[in-house]
Amino acid sequence: MDRNRYKDVGDSDVACFVPQLYAAELLAKAGYRLCIVSDLAVRVYGLDNLVLADLVFAICDDQISDAAAYLFSYDFEKVPFERRGVELPEDGDDASIRIKHKTLGTNVGMVLSPASVWHLDLGSEHYQALITMLPSTSCPFPRFSVFLNSIIETLVNKILSTDDALPPYLANHKIEWIYAAMVELCPQDLRGRLPPENQFFIKYFYKNEIFW
Repeated sequence: MDRNRYKDVGDSDVACFVPQLYAAELLAKAGYRLCIVSDLAVRVYGLDNLVLADLVFAICDDQISDAAAYLFSYDFEKVPFERRGVELPEDGDDASIRIKHKTLGTNVGMVLSPASVWHLDLGSEHYQALITMLPSTSCPFPRFSVFLNSIIETLVNKILSTDDALPPYLANHKIEWIYAAMVELCPQDLRGRLPPENQFFIKYFYKNEIFW
């Protein structure tokens, strides 16, 4: 794991996540279908936000366990989910796995999250067309329009659900924050090329009091 490997990505705040970016490259090169989402994706797209939480990898639902086992052979280990330093009980309905590199503290890690949580179809034959790479790396991110559409679908699902439809790492209005950031970054011409239902959602979705 070369700590100078990511110095050319163009953003020192992104480049500092060495073990996590290393893990993404390991999985991508091994053939796992994944992409980095959540806070770091928003940062890479151009928002000057701080990334304070775990990095989140959306990965094909049926590959999560195998992907975690693969990383365990590279000095990564499974750790419990936490919120404000308090360990959370395991949720039997959530297939997500939180892991970290053995050289890091438990407050710095990554989450292998089912792609279905993000409404991303990474198992399709069009996978390569859905992703783009972080400059100078093999770290996959969803293309901007792909991620914006998926975030809208995820938020709609949360709004319409009668139960807690999102896992703990997306709680406390996290998905609303990601949505607001993506809309803020979205160029007007791209917005006009989104599916009609998503254009409608952006136009009429109520304005939450979401602060950067």
